[in-house]
Amino acid sequence: MIRVNNPAGSYRTNFSGQTSTGEADLPIAKGGDGQGFGPHELIEAGLATCMVITARMYANEHDWTLEDAACQVRIEKSDAGDVAFVYSLTLPGLTTEQQRKINLLMSQCPVARTLTKAASLRCDHGE
Repeated sequence: MIRVNNPAGSYRTNFSGQTSTGEADLPIAKGGDGQGFGPHELIEAGLATCMVITARMYANEHDWTLEDAACQVRIEKSDAGDVAFVYSLTLPGLTTEQQRKINLLMSQCPVARTLTKAASLRCDHGE
């Protein structure tokens, strides 16, 4: 669970999990101070993080020499309102075939599965 606090007077928002903390904010162009990740950047970071962890786990399970795992993710929105998560994954140390196998798994990483399923939003305030 993530807890968030937004002190009065700015858009800068502090968030924390069980062991870590971070800051989110809006860019200066949108009225923020530009002192943290934007909300959509946090979604992109969650997906990219899950992808490189999944790649690392798969490589480790198969005793493949994965030197590094790097990922870039961006959210693209169409005029019709459709959303696509576009990613590129770099996996030095692996053969072309090993990279192909890992790329096929990326749509099955836990965050990708969550983001690509229909979801609902509900308030949990005890009512």
